[in-house]
Amino acid sequence: MAQQGNALAQTRMGQLLESGFGVPRDLGRALGWYELSAAQKDPLGLYNLGRLLIEGKGIPKDTDRGARLLSAAAELNVAAAQVQLAALLELGQGVPASQEMAVFWLRKAAELGDVNAQTRLAAKYVQGQGVAADPAEAVKWYEIASEAGDREAQASLGQLLLNGAQGLPRDPARAGSWLALAAGQGQVSAMMALGRMFETGDGVARDAANAGYWYSRAAVAGASDARPALERLRAGK
Repeated sequence: MAQQGNALAQTRMGQLLESGFGVPRDLGRALGWYELSAAQKDPLGLYNLGRLLIEGKGIPKDTDRGARLLSAAAELNVAAAQVQLAALLELGQGVPASQEMAVFWLRKAAELGDVNAQTRLAAKYVQGQGVAADPAEAVKWYEIASEAGDREAQASLGQLLLNGAQGLPRDPARAGSWLALAAGQGQVSAMMALGRMFETGDGVARDAANAGYWYSRAAVAGASDARPALERLRAGK
């Protein structure tokens, strides 16, 4: 089908050759199939060709052309292309730097259900980067990503609710619920925050055993501030 000009089959052939699934891995041949597919404006063909050119792994790197291809795929509602284009816009790689346009494409991808985009868009609203700071809007997008199971979103949402922000009141009890979900998935900063909550009784019943449990898990995961926290807990300070 690919040889007969079917654009979707050409994209699929590129993916198989790129991954080495069922065929020997061959980035050069993958690039060739993506080129044919992209020439027919297949959205995933445009995205995969642009991505390969930007990565430049095993093929000559061409960030400018890659950005143009990603832009074309983004216009055709490929969420992954929109997210990667946003990253290029943040850095000014292959396109003029623009935090505002990065937010534009992150929002497009977030609305398509891309969890990474939802988390990154929320962070933009926290930081006021490319958009006016809006903690309530950040909470909205963090919650959507958190409900999809994203541990980074859960941890960030928990921290935002724990600390509060401009016009956003603290909600330690709700924060603890999200931090517990993130910590249960191995998110280290959430383990530390949860340990501190149990140590101080902030939003939860004070519980030294639970505090020690989360600090210990964070220490095993490599958190540099976990062992001092454990020592402080043992000393009763």
